[in-house]
Order: sequence, then C-alpha cells, then structure tokens
Amino acid sequence: MEIEILRNQVQGLSVALQSLREKERLFIRGNTLSEQVEKARVASDKINNEIDTTKVQKDALKEERVKILRESCEAIEKRISDFLPRGQAVLALDEKLFIGWQDGQRVIPYAGLSGGEKSIFDAALCRAFLGDSGVPILVIEAGEVDEKNLESLAQMVAEKTPGAQVIVNSWHPPEGTLPEGWKMEILGEAKDV
Repeated sequence: MEIEILRNQVQGLSVALQSLREKERLFIRGNTLSEQVEKARVASDKINNEIDTTKVQKDALKEERVKILRESCEAIEKRISDFLPRGQAVLALDEKLFIGWQDGQRVIPYAGLSGGEKSIFDAALCRAFLGDSGVPILVIEAGEVDEKNLESLAQMVAEKTPGAQVIVNSWHPPEGTLPEGWKMEILGEAKDV
C-alpha cells in the first residue's frame, strides 16, 4: 500500500511538473511577446514622430510655395492693372487661383466678364506675361468691345507698348480719336447676300 501511495504521489508530482513546465513555457512566451510588443510600440512611436515631422515640413513648404506664388500674382496683377483702361486686375491665391477685374466697388470673376471685357482683360493679361520681351507685334481681337471701351483700350495700348505694331480687329471704330500715329483701315462693308 505504501508503494501505491508513493506511485500516486509520483504521478501527482509528474502532473504538477508538467503543469509547471507548461506555465514556464507560457511565461517565457509571454515575456517574448511583451518584448515584441514593446519593440513594436517603440517603432510605432518613431514612425508617428517621423510622420509629424514630415507634416510640419510639408506645411512649411506649402506656405513657402503660396508665398512665392502670391508674390508672382501680385506682380502680374500690377502689370495687368497697368494695361487695363480702368479699374484693376484681381489675382487672389488661397487654395485656388481667382482671376477677376475690379471696376469700382465690384469685383467681377473672369468667367463673369462680358465678351468685350474679356477681350480687354485678355490683351492686358498677354501684355503682362510678355512683359518687356521686345515683341514688336500685338494683335488684339476686340470684336466685342464697344466704341467707348475700344477708345480707352487703344489709348492704353499706345501708352504701354510704344514702338510696337498693334493690330486691333473690331466691328466698329472707336468712339473718339485714335492714338497719335495710329491709322484705321476699313477692310470691307457687309453686303446682303
């Protein structure tokens, strides 16, 4: 009987030993997983810091780009305004570029300009981009510009582009006189067909 009791105790100790070995294996695995979790957390923190740094750099570059573009827009806006017969050009840069013409108190977006106003604005925009490039010929399609604005446009073109050959295509002559040195050619009369 004593042997039986000892066998039962040995068997109980074997089960306990197996249980302890399983717990030890789980403990070691748990420690390994804890170390892996910690390494992953450190790597994640590093990546998050890099992302934050990159966002700050991106925002700084975006602000620098907008600043440079605003300065360019201001210069182009001034050159366009110098060429307009009245009012001033408006170029505003936020998330998008806004182009318009301020004539008195109202600002008209480019898309809202009449055909004649677009012709005048387009000529001023072209002149602003050409700058002092020495382009000797300027062709202006002014078919939709009324007589009064055509006179203002002609005076402005003559003043701002001395020495250039200017061709203005229009359906009618200007209301007043042509600038000095300009001449008007009437190419033909409309005929009923």
